[in-house]
Amino acid sequence: KRHTSKQECVTWKRASVLASSGDREGFFYLGLCRKNGLGKDLVRAITYFKIAALMNHTEAMRELGFLLGPSDPDRFT
Repeated sequence: KRHTSKQECVTWKRASVLASSGDREGFFYLGLCRKNGLGKDLVRAITYFKIAALMNHTEAMRELGFLLGPSDPDRFT
């Protein structure tokens, strides 16, 4: 089982605060946390990236492009 670092927990907490206020950067970082480490969960990562992308976060759009398959209808919406 993977142990989470103190830095990952700090990043998660900060991103959660930002996201709870509707900040697109917060949703993007929640997506990164779910994709790369803390509670690794690609389904949730995609959800957070979609929210950030709908707020015009270009890095979140790029992450979605990598995570969604070419035939996924959400890839281009």
